[in-house]
Amino acid sequence: MPGSIMTQERYLEEIWQELRAQADRAAESKGYSSEVTFTPAATSHAAGDVVGGLKEFSNIGPPNGLVSIRTARLKAKDTSAEVTGWLLKIYNAKPPSNLADDAAWDFADADFNAYKGDISLGSTGTDQGANQFAMAANGCMEVRVSASGSLWAYLVNDTTLTLPAAARLVELVAAAI
Repeated sequence: MPGSIMTQERYLEEIWQELRAQADRAAESKGYSSEVTFTPAATSHAAGDVVGGLKEFSNIGPPNGLVSIRTARLKAKDTSAEVTGWLLKIYNAKPPSNLADDAAWDFADADFNAYKGDISLGSTGTDQGANQFAMAANGCMEVRVSASGSLWAYLVNDTTLTLPAAARLVELVAAAI
């Protein structure tokens, strides 16, 4: 009705409904983020070697929940350009192989059920000064996380190179689906 005035009660009810709708949308698209550090020994790593051993991305999703990994970022601290591509090998349970730094990565029979695939992080071959950066975005992978809400991963280089014993931080950003 033209020229009608909304009552305070009706106004507060509309605000309350909007707030509930926003909370529902936020719950449906809950975001998660987890970061781990891979630090290798200062040695030559052959193509396909594990860099820094096995790491756990804790709280990357709701327990036993399905998540979409939206972004994966690699930041190499205090290193010059490393002419290599990087793969993040993803598992939704701790792999029995538990490979150490500088071991050749292998898709072992014991890891068959836990292995969920790779995220290609790109290359750190372009010199970016004191630190290096690579990123994969636009929906990297959909995966079910463990009962604790975790994923495990190996960082693997794709060319032979001598790595300094410097931290490589990898961050995953995910959303529950």
